[in-house]
Amino acid sequence: MGILGLGLSLMCVAPLFAPAQAGPQEQEEDHVPLAWMEMPDDPMGRLWASVDDSTVPWRPQGEAALTWAHWAEALSALTPLGTSAPAELLPRTQRRDATQFLVRFALQDERPEDAFRWLAGLGADDPGALAGLLPLLFPGVPPETALLPGGRIPALPTGVTLRPQLPPMPRADSARRLSRRAKCRGIVIGESTVDLDMQVDGSGVVAKFTHRGGPAVTLTLQLPRPDGMRLKELHVDWELQKLPKGSDPKTFDWASTPIKFTIQPQPTGEDSPGYAEDFSVFARLGYVRGRIPKTPPGKLPHALSEGGLELALGAPSEGEPSALPWTEIAAAWEASCGLSIKVSHGDAPTASTAKHQPIQGATIRFQKRPDPKLLARQITGAIEERRRKDHLLYR
Repeated sequence: MGILGLGLSLMCVAPLFAPAQAGPQEQEEDHVPLAWMEMPDDPMGRLWASVDDSTVPWRPQGEAALTWAHWAEALSALTPLGTSAPAELLPRTQRRDATQFLVRFALQDERPEDAFRWLAGLGADDPGALAGLLPLLFPGVPPETALLPGGRIPALPTGVTLRPQLPPMPRADSARRLSRRAKCRGIVIGESTVDLDMQVDGSGVVAKFTHRGGPAVTLTLQLPRPDGMRLKELHVDWELQKLPKGSDPKTFDWASTPIKFTIQPQPTGEDSPGYAEDFSVFARLGYVRGRIPKTPPGKLPHALSEGGLELALGAPSEGEPSALPWTEIAAAWEASCGLSIKVSHGDAPTASTAKHQPIQGATIRFQKRPDPKLLARQITGAIEERRRKDHLLYR
């Protein structure tokens, strides 16, 4: 066989060894767009999967003021005392209204995990409410944002404040050390587009922004804190931030401080690193001092159930404890716990003048605590957790 014949033979055989061309379906699979919202692979993530691009976000016609009296009413609607009637038996409108109120109240009270757990009670059979409420938690858009179908976020104004909340902590004790992560792609702020990837692990909380298009963009971020922790140290674009003047480094918490910054567009040309660079806001964690109130595993102690609870606030001149609406708080806690709760001022608890002394109840001395607001927040969270435990829908 001559050279010409050998060449023709190879040309005939070559197609047998050539790689197969991808069909139309395989080409489409290679270019499947990424989901605009990614939640953890847990119950909340599976609930969010019930929302699709055609889901119309539900929002209430009018939102009740975030008062303690309304909190007690919403709590009673979803988790009635002394009954195991599930909340799903409520009319849908009432169930939605009570849920969104408790979500908003928990966010205002800086209890994001409680907000997520109330939201999870809606279940996968109400994707409209999920689409209308979850973006308030992550990526934390302002409450007045008019969400698009599927819960998508419309263009936000330059300088907008985002308050992203951490996805719920895994319930199992063995999973306590697992990190939590959520991501939102394609957030339009002004004329720019960014992605937000937020994660918490043993080292801290980090919010990573990736600039995807448009000019430099300015926004404000308020980082969340894990339960029982504080954000003791802050780095913006890996630069350590100084504490505000007069702050105590042993107690200061960056979670209460809005952080304003500007993200520059990605480098191009010779300055481009060849990949998308992140703009990171990182906070290192520290433990909150003091014991954290927890819900009793069973019945309340006899002294508490029979003797009630006293909130000792100290003298009004001591300032911080008296700054809260304690009369409203005590009335709401009393209605929600089925306990007798009273408020006292001064250094000593109220003494009974009865001939036969009643059962001595418990006293919480708020004036002795370095952060009375934190303790009040923790007690409110413990009350909500106990109410949820009595109802299968929230277990």
